[in-house]
Amino acid sequence: MKNRLANIISCCIAATAVTVTAIGLTGSRAGRDNLRCKDIEIKLLDSASNMFTTRENISRILNEEFGGYRNRLVDSVNLHRLESLMKKHKYIEECCAYFTPDGMLHMEVRQCTPVIKLETDSTKWYLDRKGECFPIMKDWSSGILSVKGSPRIRDRKWTSRVAGMATWLENEDKWKGRVSRISCTPNGELTLRLEDRNERFLIGQPVKIKAKFRKIDRYIEKIASDSTCREYGYVNVKYYGQIVCK
Repeated sequence: MKNRLANIISCCIAATAVTVTAIGLTGSRAGRDNLRCKDIEIKLLDSASNMFTTRENISRILNEEFGGYRNRLVDSVNLHRLESLMKKHKYIEECCAYFTPDGMLHMEVRQCTPVIKLETDSTKWYLDRKGECFPIMKDWSSGILSVKGSPRIRDRKWTSRVAGMATWLENEDKWKGRVSRISCTPNGELTLRLEDRNERFLIGQPVKIKAKFRKIDRYIEKIASDSTCREYGYVNVKYYGQIVCK
C-alpha cells in the first residue's frame, strides 16, 4: 500500500512539473514574439594575442552587410546567417551569436591565428592553421617565423603543408623557437637555418616534416659532433634515408 501511494505521489509531482514547464515555455514564447533587439555585446575571445579586428569593425560589418540589428524583432534575426557572414571575413575564424531574454544580442568572435608569415619582394601574408592566407595589418603584425623568397601563396596544398609544418614546430619542445630563417624557391622547396647552427638545411617540399627533422637531429648528434669531420655549410635532408653534406 505504501509503495502504491508513493508511486501515485511521484506521478503527480512529475505531471505538475511537466505542466509548469509547458506554461513557462508558452509564456516565454508569447513574450519573445514581440521582443526586439535592444543592443549588442561583442566579445573578442583572443584580443590579448590577436588584433586583426575590433568591436567597432564588427559592428560596422553588421550594419553594412547584415542590415543592422538594433530594434529588430529577435525572431527575425537569422543567427546562422549572421555567423556565416562574419566567418567570410578573412580575419575571423569562429563566431557564435545568441540572444538573452532581455533582447541583448551577444557575439563571441575568435580571430584567425597566424602560424607563419609568407614574404615575397612585394607582398606579405599570414597563414592560419588551415593554410588560408590573409593579409598583414598595416598597424599591427605578429612577430612569427617567416618564409621568404618565392612562397607559393596561390597553391592551397602547399600553404596547407607549410601551415602544418609551422604548427608542428610550435608544438615540439625540441624545435620550438630554434628555426630562425626559412627561404623558399619558386618550386616550393624550403631551406632553413637554426638559431644555434651555421649550416643551411635543405628540407625540400614541406612534407614528411617529422622524418626530416629527425635527420637534422641525427646530423647534429652523429656527424657534426664528430671531431674528425670537417664543418659543413649545407646539409640536404630531403631524400629518403639520406643525409647529404657539403
